Amino acid sequence: MGAPLARLEGQLAFDTLLRRSSEISLAVEPKELQWRISPLMRGLHALPIQLSSIAPAELAATA
Repeated sequence: MGAPLARLEGQLAFDTLLRRSSEISLAVEPKELQWRISPLMRGLHALPIQLSSIAPAELAATA
């Protein structure tokens, strides 16, 4: 039950984050992103982003 629950929680968190942010952009230049070196997985060490905030009144309307 642990892994499926963690995936569901992650999905809900990202869905909520994307719904409540009007704009998401990289916080660094793409060339500054560092990729993990692994024969089993391709992924970033970190994904620094900037989120624009939504006014509380707008947030209440999206809930």
